[in-house]
Amino acid sequence: CDANRRNCELALDLWGVELAYGFFQNVFAGSRVDVVAMLDVLEHTPTPRADLAKAHDVLRPGGLLVVKTFYDEYHSTIPVNIADHAAWSDLNHGYFDPIGHLHHFDEPVLLALIERCGFRVEWTTREIHVGQVTVYARRIVP
Repeated sequence: CDANRRNCELALDLWGVELAYGFFQNVFAGSRVDVVAMLDVLEHTPTPRADLAKAHDVLRPGGLLVVKTFYDEYHSTIPVNIADHAAWSDLNHGYFDPIGHLHHFDEPVLLALIERCGFRVEWTTREIHVGQVTVYARRIVP
């Protein structure tokens, strides 16, 4: 799903992928899907735990969750001058923008949150040049 109607139209027109228009919390009621991909979502949503719980609910048992977000430890590896207002949105200084990112996760906290929502983390990758982590997790089969 996507909260931008035009993105849904483009996905269908360009790639033949049908996306539901709407916010994640409001779509897929009663559905069972194979994969939920939350790419650059958790840092923007006001409800990251509720969104992960929703992903758990809509995934079939054994279904795959893919989460990509920045990891906060990245900021300790780069120089950031927070006295300089331009640093808050400078792409060369990571994702240190408190306006655009409601939540910041360090990797252990992110993994614990995903596990607490009923997933087993299977694999993670880090992109050290941009400070992002991708997590692959499965919905635990009861």
